Amino acid sequence: MRIAQEPDNLFQQISVNGNFRFSPMTRATWFLAYNEATQDEDLLQMNENQPGLGTGTGSRTEADAEVTQLIARLGVSTRVNKNLNLSAKYSYQDKDTKTDPLQITYSNYDRTNASTNDALTPDYDTTVESLALSGKYKLPNRSRLRAGYIFEEIERPRQDREETEEDTYWVSWQTPMMGAFNAKVKYSFADRDGTDNDADNISQLMDPGTSGHPDEAVRYTLGDRKQNKYQFNATYGFSNTASIGTNVQVWDDDYDATVGLQTLKGQMFTVDLAFRPTRVLAVSMYTGMQRFTYDQRSTAGTDWTQETEQKSWVSGVNVDWEAIPNKLAVNLGLRYTDSVGEIHQVDETPAATTALPDLETTIATVELGAEYFLDKQTTLLVRAVYEDYDETNWAYDGFGTIQASGGVANSYLTGGLDSPNYKAGLIEFGVRHEF
Repeated sequence: MRIAQEPDNLFQQISVNGNFRFSPMTRATWFLAYNEATQDEDLLQMNENQPGLGTGTGSRTEADAEVTQLIARLGVSTRVNKNLNLSAKYSYQDKDTKTDPLQITYSNYDRTNASTNDALTPDYDTTVESLALSGKYKLPNRSRLRAGYIFEEIERPRQDREETEEDTYWVSWQTPMMGAFNAKVKYSFADRDGTDNDADNISQLMDPGTSGHPDEAVRYTLGDRKQNKYQFNATYGFSNTASIGTNVQVWDDDYDATVGLQTLKGQMFTVDLAFRPTRVLAVSMYTGMQRFTYDQRSTAGTDWTQETEQKSWVSGVNVDWEAIPNKLAVNLGLRYTDSVGEIHQVDETPAATTALPDLETTIATVELGAEYFLDKQTTLLVRAVYEDYDETNWAYDGFGTIQASGGVANSYLTGGLDSPNYKAGLIEFGVRHEF
């Protein structure tokens, strides 16, 4: 279910931060933290007879998950003159997964053989280091020009793509305040490289005639990517009580890959309107669209290309009402989402085009919440949510060679489930106390 309470979890963090002023124009800041997150939610019982689970798995009735993380940040900023500001920021994050792995089965292939073998789930440890340099300059017309560079290195021990390095260059321009109108445009270019791999091994993996499997090569080649991204933001205030804003983003990803994902193009825009008719009542409305199109390509010998388009629309209304000033606050939220996916596959040998049925999901949500302030430290909370979820998915319901619900192939992929369609409700009560 998409609507549910948070799982049983615990998050603890100890941190220290500070700053030092070298001069009236230059200062340094730092932040150091260590945190531990655990989750002990009861799960549906799993046993070794379920598809995908390896032999000797036994039962697993709870997550018993634990993750620790070390975070360190250091920054230096300086004001060169009244128009120019410069800054540099370094960040280090090390995540250590301590959850016991689950034994599973790789169907059809594993890392080296086209067979079925048992393996352990990866632990997803990561180490992320980044350096960000930026500058801001006030132009004579009171507009602002910003530019920067970001270097990021990610290490993923014991994962398919163990290390990536990414360089990002960006520049933005913010218009001067023109009455109630304000706007900003931004462009960025990112170039990501993956770890160098043994060319012979990759060639073998991409050759269908060997014992390797081409999917393994896809994982490695997806590490290299070039991205161009454009952004536009604007706001306009009608009065002291009403405003409208918009956000537009367009990006184009090009993957340096012989097989697998070739390109990814995305567009997104949002429009939001906010107004406050009275001191105790605030209303906001929003709508937005997100669209992805991407191309994939198979290996030689069984050539095919696949074009996929995914579109999502979301609209909603939020109403905040201070029913009893400084005592009772009420919130009402309405949200509707409609997502559609279209897939077209073109086979080169023999020539053929297949259009799979559309994938569509609609979600309608109503949420009502209230906060009652007993005193300055204690607040009573109540929240009620209703959700209507409707999905049409041929991977569940069957199409062509994928058998209908109850068929062998479909049951293996989905556990015999049909496309999820449900109506659900949730009521929560809580107390918040600030010490």
